[in-house]
Amino acid sequence: KYLTMVCQSFGRLGVRGPLWQQLGERVKERVDWLAPVDMALIAHGFGKVAIRDKEVLAGPFSDAALVSISGFTPQQLSCLLDGLTLAGCLREDL
Repeated sequence: KYLTMVCQSFGRLGVRGPLWQQLGERVKERVDWLAPVDMALIAHGFGKVAIRDKEVLAGPFSDAALVSISGFTPQQLSCLLDGLTLAGCLREDL
């Protein structure tokens, strides 16, 4: 939950800088254990500040989202897709 709250908060505040690289690494390490709500909020945080970390968002993050797509509510799915689109990491098969 800590990772989710940090990404969401920094995204909403418009915080930019090298910390997103570190957050991306943390997301990669934990992506398989993230709940759909966490994935949606993390993607939205990255998208709000237009962080284009395609190594994370378009790779393992999107793969994990596809695997758990049935667990997303419509609002969470909207948040996930909005975040990925704002970050420039939308995959056609999502």
